[in-house]
Amino acid sequence: IQEIAEEVGLSKSGVYYWRRAFLERGLEIFNLTRGRKPKLDNLESQGEQKKGQFYPKKGGSTQGESVDFPSPMASPGIQADEPVWEAGRKILRFHFAEMLKYEKRVRTGEDVEDLHDMRVAVRRMRTALDLFSEYYDEKYVKVFKKGLRSIGKVLGAVRDYDVFLLKTEKYLDTISLERSSNSEMLMDIWGQQREKARKRLLKYLRKDPYKLFKEEFNLFVNTPGLYNSEIANQPERISVRNAAPAMINKQFLSVCSYNGKIGGATIEEYHALRISLKKFRYCIEFFREVLGSTSKLVIRDIKILQDHLGDLNDAEVACKALQKIIKKLEKFKEIKSIDQTKGTTFILEYLNARLDEKRRLMETFPEVWAHFLRSEFHKNLENAVVIL
Repeated sequence: IQEIAEEVGLSKSGVYYWRRAFLERGLEIFNLTRGRKPKLDNLESQGEQKKGQFYPKKGGSTQGESVDFPSPMASPGIQADEPVWEAGRKILRFHFAEMLKYEKRVRTGEDVEDLHDMRVAVRRMRTALDLFSEYYDEKYVKVFKKGLRSIGKVLGAVRDYDVFLLKTEKYLDTISLERSSNSEMLMDIWGQQREKARKRLLKYLRKDPYKLFKEEFNLFVNTPGLYNSEIANQPERISVRNAAPAMINKQFLSVCSYNGKIGGATIEEYHALRISLKKFRYCIEFFREVLGSTSKLVIRDIKILQDHLGDLNDAEVACKALQKIIKKLEKFKEIKSIDQTKGTTFILEYLNARLDEKRRLMETFPEVWAHFLRSEFHKNLENAVVIL
């Protein structure tokens, strides 16, 4: 808190006030309409009046104390007989530490996979908050999810272009050198857009809302009992052993609900299934320390489906991006005809290739889905959970 206060030129009470305000109202506190600056008048007096009124009385808050950010760890360290909400807190702390580790590397930009790994850590935290939400105060869950969603959005914008460029390079390896030489215009467009997205990301990481989010989330994941819901404060505690099987089964049934749609599903339905599979896989991974050894086989099989649907999603997103580029070229008449330059001809050719890939992935998914329906998969899942 002291470091933030010194950096932004406020007293500690002012930082406390704006942190509480951020948790209550999110980015609305900055009144970001039409580029107006935040209203900071009377900040110090407001901070003094509000200090100490935001944290709940129950839960053992460490208000006013400095809490070190967690260092990367080998595993969350959950135990079968501990309260499930504290296991959830450990899981969140583990992935928060991962996010912070990759954040340092993302700032340098040396390896695009660091950004991907940071984004994955953010997605895992969002999923964990979803899965464990009933055990924490709804107000705080909502604010933390909103913060993670904002982080994921700026990371995702850059990652999209990383994937675009990567997939385009893979496509170039499959065509003649003469045809691949026409890709320069598209690669330049995506390279420039990626650079703009990266600048927005770095700017976001320097902003106060992100710093305040990290401070408050850090306090939450490092303070047992903090921001617990009424369920978690009941005398009879719910252990991981009691809760995990039901949580895993709920996600399994969510995936199974798509069975009747496979083969005739729309791209939107396949996208929803991909999200359900991701939550199912993450749920198993979260509890892997207390599950049977066959959990790794279950995760492996889920990943096969995820990879297929991930490629389908990449193709869909790429097609939309390519179509947007073509429309922009036509609208602003940057070329006389869409077929008159080698660069735009390549864009059209690549768009057709991605459309073909999209159709192929949709047509072949039922074969991959059959892998999920195997009795072996169900047996492995049962053996992983029955140990509890």
